[in-house]
Amino acid sequence: MSNIPSFSKYGKSFQEDLVHLILDDRPFADQILEVLDTNFLELEYLRLFTSKIVNYRQRYSKHPTQQIIDTILQTELEKEDRVVSQQITEYFSKISVSEVDGPEYIKEQSLDFCRKQNLKEAMLKSVDLLQSCSFDEISSIINDSLKLGSENNFGYDYLVDFEERYLPRFRNPVTTGWQQMWILKSDICLDLEIQSPLAGSRWMKLSAGD
Repeated sequence: MSNIPSFSKYGKSFQEDLVHLILDDRPFADQILEVLDTNFLELEYLRLFTSKIVNYRQRYSKHPTQQIIDTILQTELEKEDRVVSQQITEYFSKISVSEVDGPEYIKEQSLDFCRKQNLKEAMLKSVDLLQSCSFDEISSIINDSLKLGSENNFGYDYLVDFEERYLPRFRNPVTTGWQQMWILKSDICLDLEIQSPLAGSRWMKLSAGD
């Protein structure tokens, strides 16, 4: 039996959903790729698919969209094993029209597994350094390991999530039932005062009909 750590106990479906999340969820990808070793994935087509995402991120310093991955697969898979290429094509076609069921569980379990493996590796490295390095050096190795894979999603990133600003957003407002209010809504204005400790106060007038 191999001693190499892997996601084998979680099964194929879990691993496929994990890679799906890495592609679709940029903040999660930022977090888990700090501690993920692609060898944790049992299946070769998932390892190769993930490596395409990682390589793109490293080369262009941004996360790929599904459209970009589609283009990469069309142009690069011909260099790979025919069976693996077919598996990747079928996998990508499947995840392109589906969503992950239970994403929070998959995120929690995969991060916990990867962070523990990363910490284990740091601890083993520290044992070898006990005779040759100072306490501060060893402590730094452990502390750095503990930081990797920690929560780093602080919401919308103005630069990294630049393209999201161009995604359509649709509202489906529900009427209050106040017919007279709807008739008058174009004549109603709101005065807002925006205060700043550095710039003082600013006033803004908004129309309720906007």
